[in-house]
Amino acid sequence: MLNLFLEKVTMKRYAKDKNLLTPPPVEQIEVSHKNVKLRVILFVSFLVLAIICFSVVLTILLRVQAGWFSVTPNPSSKQNCGGEFVFTYYFSKDQDKKYRQNVALKYTDATEYAYKVFYSSEEIEGMNNLYSLNAHPGEELEIPALLYRALKAFDDANNRFLYYAPIYAVYQEMFDCENDSDAEKLDPTKNEQIKAYIDKMIALVSNPSNVRIEFSEGNVVKLVVSDEYKAAFGDRTPVYIDFFWTKNAFAIDYIANTMLGEGYEKGVISSYDGFTRNLSESHDDLQANVFDKTAKEPIVVGRMAYKQKLSVVMLKDYQLAKKEEGYYTYEDGTVRTHFIDATSGENVSAIGTYTAYSSSKTCAEIVLDILPLYLAPTLDSNKVAALKGNGIYSLYCKDGKIVSNDASLTINPIERENGTYQVQRIG
Repeated sequence: MLNLFLEKVTMKRYAKDKNLLTPPPVEQIEVSHKNVKLRVILFVSFLVLAIICFSVVLTILLRVQAGWFSVTPNPSSKQNCGGEFVFTYYFSKDQDKKYRQNVALKYTDATEYAYKVFYSSEEIEGMNNLYSLNAHPGEELEIPALLYRALKAFDDANNRFLYYAPIYAVYQEMFDCENDSDAEKLDPTKNEQIKAYIDKMIALVSNPSNVRIEFSEGNVVKLVVSDEYKAAFGDRTPVYIDFFWTKNAFAIDYIANTMLGEGYEKGVISSYDGFTRNLSESHDDLQANVFDKTAKEPIVVGRMAYKQKLSVVMLKDYQLAKKEEGYYTYEDGTVRTHFIDATSGENVSAIGTYTAYSSSKTCAEIVLDILPLYLAPTLDSNKVAALKGNGIYSLYCKDGKIVSNDASLTINPIERENGTYQVQRIG
């Protein structure tokens, strides 16, 4: 039964229509027998990411039983980003059907609003969203406070990540390719015309006089774009700003904060691309897989365990499945990822897999702090130490070891025939 559930989630994950990505209708996943402590595993492959346990049965959400339940947006909701996330909630037996329905309704509202602000590929009546901002350069627009804060966060960090949207657009086209021949036409390392286009756009984007956002009171912004930069797009549809792979970090924070604001705190929300929010001290132990990239394939080498309120971000420069979004893998095994060097327009990552987590920061705050660390050719130990001083802990694998700078984190290596990884604690 568990395998069927995971198969459904995986198949729907890669549907072209984002609104078809929602996992099966709300179900509970709980221990089916034996008087043992429930151990919930967050499989942070983010492909079949769901709250599961070692032996399970599935029951319907509105049966008033205690346990973990998967909460999904209302099926009648046509525009939401629920397909990007798995939301699992622990209900006690005294929380009746109405309470459970209210949790699901609030989650539906939150995913609908986040979709309108960050994901929609069209303008929304009564709202100036991200699409509106790109479509109306040079105009002052009042935007949702959520979008204003997200844009301002990058500006306050003096990080121009958002403005490299035209480079991200090229890579996104590549990721959607079905064969190597098509992918090569969009690969700046294989196509000189694409390389020239990306180099030209990087040179323009790097100068704030060509593209920038001006912020005013009352959530008013103006996207300033030079005529030279507009002309540089040629026949391509201009996209001046894009959150790219960081989008789900801001969306999950909004959804998590919305649920917390209503007092719904006994849940875990995870995205399929590496972001997790444990809303409060968990009813049960949570575990997340620790991956390492080997010459042959990525492997699970251990699990990190925790119960406390936590924000987790896992970044990786490889696919765990052929159709995983944000990557293209050539037949020879060469991988193109969504991690891009702003100076060259080519891929860069400091290490194969990097996990950062914090009990005091949100996923978006973590992302903003780790961008300079991960988008680099090597992992800088001084930056890792600096992050710890800012309340962000690091976990990664190196030379057959699971490396952590959190003395209190429980790490359980998995026994392997060709060598079990050892845990190395660093300062």
